[in-house]
Amino acid sequence: MVQESNVNKRLGLFFLLAYAFSWLFWVPQALAAHNVTIPVGVTTFLSGPFNPAAFGPLVAALVLVSLDEGWKGAVGLLKLGKVNLSIIGFTSVLLAIAAAIVLARWGPDRLSRNSG
Repeated sequence: MVQESNVNKRLGLFFLLAYAFSWLFWVPQALAAHNVTIPVGVTTFLSGPFNPAAFGPLVAALVLVSLDEGWKGAVGLLKLGKVNLSIIGFTSVLLAIAAAIVLARWGPDRLSRNSG
C-alpha cells in the first residue's frame, strides 16, 4: 500500500512538472494571440518550429529519473530511445527534417502567391 502511494505521488509530480514546463512556453504565446504585449523576440521564438513546450513530458521524466537514480539513470532513460541508423538513414532523416522546416517556413507564402 505504501508503494502504491509513492507511485501515485510520482505520477502526480510527473504531470505537474510536464504541464508546468509546457505552459511556461505556451502561456506567453496564448497571451500574445490575445493582443497582450510580449517582446517580439519571445513571440518569434515561441511561434517558430523550435518551441520547447512540446518537450514537457521528456523534461519531467528526466527530472524525476535523475532525482531517483542520479544522472546515470537519466542517461539510461535517454539511451532507451537510441536508434542505430546507417549513414544513409541518418542523412535521409536530417534531410527530411530540413525539408519540413523549409516548407513550414517558406512554403505557404510561395504557394499562395502562385495559386493565382
